[in-house]
Amino acid sequence: FDDCFVCRSWNVGVEVLNKVATKGDALKFIKEYCGCHTAVAIGDYGNDFTMLEAADIAAAVECKYDGLKEIADIVTCKCTDGAVADLIKKLEERINNR
Repeated sequence: FDDCFVCRSWNVGVEVLNKVATKGDALKFIKEYCGCHTAVAIGDYGNDFTMLEAADIAAAVECKYDGLKEIADIVTCKCTDGAVADLIKKLEERINNR
């Protein structure tokens, strides 16, 4: 297990991944490969920590995995209330308030 990364991916399960197979490593690769200017990521559980840490703008979904909210730049409404639409609205507000 020294080469593994274990993370919580839902309330009753975990994922065991290769350390270089995290969502964060994937996002870092995509940013480098595509030359992304700004990467926005939205997550709702423990398996999203590395992705949010790698994002330029990190969003966490309300009422999900509490630890994500502490590292998020934006907290959206619940998944069932349109979290992605809420994120887009909040990003537009940020752009308009510059």
